[in-house]
Amino acid sequence: MARKRQKRADGTFEIKVTIGRDRNGKPIRKSFYSAKSVADAKRRAEEYKQSMAKEKSNLGDPVRKSALFSEWAETWLEVYKQPFVSDATYRSTYEAYVYNHMIPYFGRRQLRDITQADVQKYFSIKANKSQSFLNKNRFMLSAIFDTAIENDLCERNPVKHIKYTSKQIKHDKKALTDEQIDLLEQYAEGKRPEIILLLNTGLRRGELCGLQWTDINLREKTLTVNRAIAESGGKCSVNPPKFQSYRTIPLNGKALDVLRQQPKKSIWIFPSRTGDFRRPDKWTDILEKFMRGLPPELQCTSHELRHTYGSFLRRHGVDIYTIQQILGHKDINVTAGTYVHADIDAMRTEIEAANHDKNHDKREPKAGNNSQ
Repeated sequence: MARKRQKRADGTFEIKVTIGRDRNGKPIRKSFYSAKSVADAKRRAEEYKQSMAKEKSNLGDPVRKSALFSEWAETWLEVYKQPFVSDATYRSTYEAYVYNHMIPYFGRRQLRDITQADVQKYFSIKANKSQSFLNKNRFMLSAIFDTAIENDLCERNPVKHIKYTSKQIKHDKKALTDEQIDLLEQYAEGKRPEIILLLNTGLRRGELCGLQWTDINLREKTLTVNRAIAESGGKCSVNPPKFQSYRTIPLNGKALDVLRQQPKKSIWIFPSRTGDFRRPDKWTDILEKFMRGLPPELQCTSHELRHTYGSFLRRHGVDIYTIQQILGHKDINVTAGTYVHADIDAMRTEIEAANHDKNHDKREPKAGNNSQ
């Protein structure tokens, strides 16, 4: 509120206006002067306040300096995420996590009022979720507060230094043995060549559906992942591969045989009946129907076929970095965390083999020890 004053000794008129509050909540007041009248001084004060409001609103952004978590979370989605990720990733990951979990918990709180204890309690409540879920929540929450700090909406990030651990029981991902792989390939031969290709390339479902003949170099024996078919809101579109994981991978003999035998009816290697790309959900239906006719131990999802290939590579001595490149993982920690069990199995096999050889050597007499 402005406080009017009489004409000053120097002939000007003055009013004082509260233009904000400091970090301790005390009002910040500023004087405005006019040689004409108190009304003119008040006009100058209003112009100043409007100018400051426009400058602080980040080029018209409606988020206020006293923004609620829900307000800024929605702005973060719109400004910092939606333009830079695929529509499918935006809706299934970022939008789903923010609207289904974060806003229901923090939504009506002021950003400045949310403490580390509040965030720690949030993660304690979500402890029954997977470790991956918790990690994504932490990443997104931290990004929301970091950008809020950059926009002067709060002074600190309460997500830093929190601790959490998933209480969800982990289930090992299904991966076929070498013998099971051979058997599944026998079932798939001449019926579902896509299965054989997945077992020998580790492609994602959308990458398989997005394969074109121009991606294959039979002379160099390579396959290049240039795109993926993504689903969102019931519609499909041609998108970059997940995490921008463009890559060229070598093809083994089995994969080459599949591609050489596949008829070229379209620009797409595995087209739909109309000659367009096949929808990923349609491929899932086809795969499930085929798998129902197989022994239970061989039945796999498309992701489990991919995981089987990664496990096969690790069992046969391929290093984690190479597996990351072939599978297109964004973070090598994902690869290491997924396939580290293969290291244990490989080490156990090698140790058992070494112990067997050692015991065998002890039993055999050394050459030249026979007495004359």
